[in-house]
Amino acid sequence: MHIGDDIGYACEGVSEKLTSIDFSGQKITFTKIVGERPLGGCPICLSGNTLIDTPNGNINVKELKKGMLVVTSDRLGYRQPAIILKIGKARVPPTHKMVHLVLDDGRELFASQGHPTADGRIFGDVKSGDVIGNSYVKSIELVPYGDGYTYDILPSGDTGFYWANKILVGSTLK
Repeated sequence: MHIGDDIGYACEGVSEKLTSIDFSGQKITFTKIVGERPLGGCPICLSGNTLIDTPNGNINVKELKKGMLVVTSDRLGYRQPAIILKIGKARVPPTHKMVHLVLDDGRELFASQGHPTADGRIFGDVKSGDVIGNSYVKSIELVPYGDGYTYDILPSGDTGFYWANKILVGSTLK
């Protein structure tokens, strides 16, 4: 674990962040944060097998680091390189379910229900027949998620958008 890692379930409105490690005294300190449950469900991130577009090809979201380059979209829809400003990794309960989105052009994505689309919706509100990334939604269903964490990034730029499995998505990070 690293300073800043979260061991709580923000979904229930409780989060515990690692705030200090004292190796000589063999003591670690966590700060408990109690707040509101996130709108649209929780956690609000992508699956651990998601590939993120970078100028050098696709990279698994788990391998990304702050300061690396990814591809974003500006407000006019033009692709451009961006620096990762923040990385999000949220612990999920064993009962967590993900939205499995399949587009008619073959692209697919596993995202938490509250994760934002690039057009301002959340994946939990998307229905079959809707349009995402210039393609119709062929199928969408809630499925069990077997990984212990979900992931998100915040790229620089004016939108905070990035491509996840070739689908333009928003970020939950600020």
